[in-house]
Amino acid sequence: FENSRFKGYGIGVTQAEISIFNRWGSLIFYSDNVNEILRVGWDGTFNGKNLNQGVYAYKLKAAFYNGKTFEKLGTVTLIR
Repeated sequence: FENSRFKGYGIGVTQAEISIFNRWGSLIFYSDNVNEILRVGWDGTFNGKNLNQGVYAYKLKAAFYNGKTFEKLGTVTLIR
């Protein structure tokens, strides 16, 4: 099984924000567009170029219709 994009998921999301960082802590992807986060996702590129395989850190924040919020820190492994 191969995933070509790293996406968030959820029902009732009204706002979302995701940041992805390389191993040195540099921001390589950011979006606060709910549609992009939930449907399009990150494709493993930076400035239009494929990134090297490796582990990347992410921070995801979301707000829902019911007023609840969610925040998650984690890692995603990019394999080519």
